[in-house]
Amino acid sequence: MIDVLDLGATLYIPGTKPNFSSFLEKNKHIRSVIIDTEDSIHAIDIPMAEKNIEAELNRLSKLKYKKSFIFLRVKDSMHFKRIKNHPIAHLIDGYVLPKYNYTTAPKYNKYINEDDVIMPIIENELFDTTKLDSCFGYIDEIKNSILCVRVGITDIFNLFSLRRPKESTIYSHPIGARVITDLLIRANALNLRLSGPVFEAYST
Repeated sequence: MIDVLDLGATLYIPGTKPNFSSFLEKNKHIRSVIIDTEDSIHAIDIPMAEKNIEAELNRLSKLKYKKSFIFLRVKDSMHFKRIKNHPIAHLIDGYVLPKYNYTTAPKYNKYINEDDVIMPIIENELFDTTKLDSCFGYIDEIKNSILCVRVGITDIFNLFSLRRPKESTIYSHPIGARVITDLLIRANALNLRLSGPVFEAYST
């Protein structure tokens, strides 16, 4: 299993981005990448994205230097099922599962094998403790495959039309502090790591 601390600050790249292998070759300091086929592209573009990802990762695999860890953020559980039988599956280090919640979790879990490396993203259960507990119950079922639990903070704050000024951190915001504390308690109980949330800063 990869050491989660080796990931550093993970870079998201849309799956449709052309020549991303050249970008990574020029920026060898990047330690981990999530190639996104969810929010950053339209569903209709997924087949094109998969062809691009396969071609770029094949090119990257032939280069002789220490590569970034490569993860794929799938669209949903059915995409996850399909991509595991795709050539891309042999070119990546693991999967990121978006919107992992009490309804989608069992659908994802049935396709997870012991050898998979998984990072589920909890996005829309953060204010409902019953649903959050249920979600972590499903996480417990696959915890041996989990590298870390990721947190989708941006969508939650958008619900309240909240922004973070650049002078403060997400941890100093009362809602952010509460959400992260609740998640840390549950993750620690399962001996799992929690990623630092991505959340934009604004100057005004």
